[in-house]
Amino acid sequence: MIRLLAQQTLRLHWKLSKIPIVDRVYGHLLTTLHTIRSHLSYLAWRLFKTRPKLNSSSISSPVQEVRYENAASTNPSAVPGRLIVHCTFHLDLGRLIYLSETVRCLRALPFETVDIFIDTNSERTAAYLPPEETQLIRDIYVHKNMTHPFELTWAHRAHMKQVIANYDFFMYVEDDILITPQAIYLWYDRLPKLRPMGYLPGFLRVEKDRHGRLVSSDFGAPDLDPEIVIIEGDHYYQTKYPYQAFWIYDKLTMLKFAVSPSYWSGPPGFDTRERAAYGFTFDDGLRSKSLLPLDATGRLDSRSFVFHMPCNYGNRIIPHAAGFGTVSINELLQFPRLA
Repeated sequence: MIRLLAQQTLRLHWKLSKIPIVDRVYGHLLTTLHTIRSHLSYLAWRLFKTRPKLNSSSISSPVQEVRYENAASTNPSAVPGRLIVHCTFHLDLGRLIYLSETVRCLRALPFETVDIFIDTNSERTAAYLPPEETQLIRDIYVHKNMTHPFELTWAHRAHMKQVIANYDFFMYVEDDILITPQAIYLWYDRLPKLRPMGYLPGFLRVEKDRHGRLVSSDFGAPDLDPEIVIIEGDHYYQTKYPYQAFWIYDKLTMLKFAVSPSYWSGPPGFDTRERAAYGFTFDDGLRSKSLLPLDATGRLDSRSFVFHMPCNYGNRIIPHAAGFGTVSINELLQFPRLA
């Protein structure tokens, strides 16, 4: 019944958005409602210290579906070197709850130094953030006169290239992605093994659906014939869906990326925001370098998960047309074959 009502509402929304003149009034109404909702979300966040459903506390809880039994094998010492992070945030009061969680989790990553830079479209971003969180940020850069909000996702490229000599590790991340120390330890451990083979350690973006299951944000269907790659005794899945809404590279990879044609253009066939987030994922011919590690049971290693905090796809009443947010992490890989 709820799904039928949602489908009828969606059809009405589509019809209203196509009627001349009416679409202007309707669009203005939707914008107003979104603004009101954003302000209410912001007030609840500031007054009651609310956090996203997926946060640094909830994902490490034993009641969660994420399996962290391998986490004890990670290196407890810090990753040696300095990390620079550029995080994109287009001002929306309702999304500050995610930016806040992202910043706090970034500062908890196991590098010797973490310098966070925020690329935003408004001077008000700094004013809306609590003082205790602005102290975690190295600087906030305001970019104006963009023809489209997605152009903000490319604003970091010039600065990142200028400071390569000053850092050892480089990250670009969207404002609603939670990255765990376990994911970084695993990435750092596997990087020296994969990079000489032309690969990079990958991450799987996950979220929760309406039933509390962990699902993939970017798989539209299970992979019925996944390709498994074995390198130095470790098994990896060469994912067909390598989008993860962020990238992280060591200096050697970053130097190659910075002089490649894709640094300023990104891979073809994707929208502006996706091309920025794909980074150096593809080589010539759109072959993905990204490998997702498997654990001893043949499943995707949960340490490689990064979390899409809004759960936009999994929370939909009507599933996404492409199936995003509908495939459980336990159902992603079927009938694997060894390379």
